[in-house]
Amino acid sequence: MPARPGSPGPDVLLGEASRPPHVWLEDLQRAKAEAVKGQRVKITISDIVDRANDPKATSLEPTSPRSVEACLRLGIEPSELRYISQDAFLHLEHGDKELADIAYKHCETVRQERLAALVEERKQVIEDEEHGGRGG
Repeated sequence: MPARPGSPGPDVLLGEASRPPHVWLEDLQRAKAEAVKGQRVKITISDIVDRANDPKATSLEPTSPRSVEACLRLGIEPSELRYISQDAFLHLEHGDKELADIAYKHCETVRQERLAALVEERKQVIEDEEHGGRGG
């Protein structure tokens, strides 16, 4: 959801400006390679769903190979999965509670839809591995 003129967007509230697609794609591919080699703790989409509304889990991003593959297949940047509190939207909308509520509900609905799509896509990744590749 776009911010009002002069307002920071949700990505800035998270302490991170939007990354160009090639940057987050490279980051995802690197995370996948490191997880395969055992060089990185594996965080799955399920781990993120379990902590979906935990304000302390704002920096949680998928690193397991299958979860990363699901993100790559769906073109979802991991930072888009981060929880943003209603208070952050209140700040974003300069104290306008009505606008903050609308923005929060919209962004949270989109985030939950992305998480659900990733859970299903991760299942597809597993199925594809078991059947020797992606069908169709």
